[in-house]
Amino acid sequence: MSWNFLNFSNQDILTVGTATVDIFFKTGILPDKSEGEGKLCFSLGDKIGAVSAIFSGGGATNAAVSFARLGFKTSSFFKIGSDLFGQFVLKDLEKENVIPFPVKMEKEGTDRSLILISKNGSRVILVSRSNNPNFPKNSFSENGFRPAWAYLSPGNFPFPFLLSLTEELKKKGTKLAINPSKNLLALGSKKLKPLFQKMAVVILNREEASLLTGVPYKNEKGIFKKFDALIGGLAVMTEGQKGVMVSDGKTLWRAGIFKNKKIEDRTGAGDAFGSGFVAGLIKSKENCQKRICGQENIEFAIRLGSTNATSVVESLGAKAGLLSLKEFNSPRFKNLKVYSKKL
Repeated sequence: MSWNFLNFSNQDILTVGTATVDIFFKTGILPDKSEGEGKLCFSLGDKIGAVSAIFSGGGATNAAVSFARLGFKTSSFFKIGSDLFGQFVLKDLEKENVIPFPVKMEKEGTDRSLILISKNGSRVILVSRSNNPNFPKNSFSENGFRPAWAYLSPGNFPFPFLLSLTEELKKKGTKLAINPSKNLLALGSKKLKPLFQKMAVVILNREEASLLTGVPYKNEKGIFKKFDALIGGLAVMTEGQKGVMVSDGKTLWRAGIFKNKKIEDRTGAGDAFGSGFVAGLIKSKENCQKRICGQENIEFAIRLGSTNATSVVESLGAKAGLLSLKEFNSPRFKNLKVYSKKL
């Protein structure tokens, strides 16, 4: 395993997590809902026509491109293999003006996903991941790297490494946001609470929040109440077509979603919302004379995150629809109803 570092300190945001090569096949098949939940079904032996494409993906690189397009000086820390797929990821980030911090796994390939997409944009994802990498414990402690924010999308990163990383970044004054993976959530709320207490923002979807809290999926209020109690900063729970709930422990915000022109592919919607939400916090802080919280700021962050997610699902791939600030400021995305109440 080789290690590559650049020594600089003026970055707005560092993303940490997964990098993949995503291979898409879009079919004309609609999900089968005959058994209640949608299923993408094929018969053995079928040869099915599909539109295909290949893009770079993974939570770290998706979020990095999102931040870069929104005008932030962005770097990204992730693992790749010493293969052509790894070079593909690096070239893609170079085009987007993202500075990479890759850990190159000499004996293992870059992570890959095969994404089967139905006619209505629903998908099944087959993932091939390398084993947990053994990262150096002093990843950022001995260089001049001081990002203002870090956005963590850790995938199968080892938990001890995440704890060490967050401690190092906190010492540098970095604010932290995390969009945890199911691998991480499986560790349970008791083990994760100390990590989540260090975060300025924790973002989960409702299914993930149900897994973390142990509260049944149908009990929305129960899930969010228990989730909120675990979080030191902002607790953010997305609910697909139902929108989003956000709490700072004192105020609860709710918002719906923008209407889609079409649904091409839902891959990357969560990354788009999470990175957009955090970008909105940072931008609104700049516009509010260094104040990070407050109702106006949260509403702006929700609108930017929702706009980004709406745009992403209208294109194939997790990055194609990510917005610039100019696109975000178009008349289409000016109005989103956000409701708030005191807790």
